[in-house]
Amino acid sequence: MVGDPAELDLPAQGITTPFDAVVCAGNVMTFLADAAAVALEPDLLLSTWDLRPFRDDSSSLVALLLPA
Repeated sequence: MVGDPAELDLPAQGITTPFDAVVCAGNVMTFLADAAAVALEPDLLLSTWDLRPFRDDSSSLVALLLPA
């Protein structure tokens, strides 16, 4: 599923079961706080789609989030 997280309404789309994993790509650092609020934790943080590790000076984030 791809979309704007600010407009995401899963029940309205008939989706009532939780996700097993969430992938956030791009400049999504602020979404990590939202993910923590719904008990998802970062499992893998990368700075690019070609699997470069995320560092403090990275300009982008590809994050794999899993249930806490």
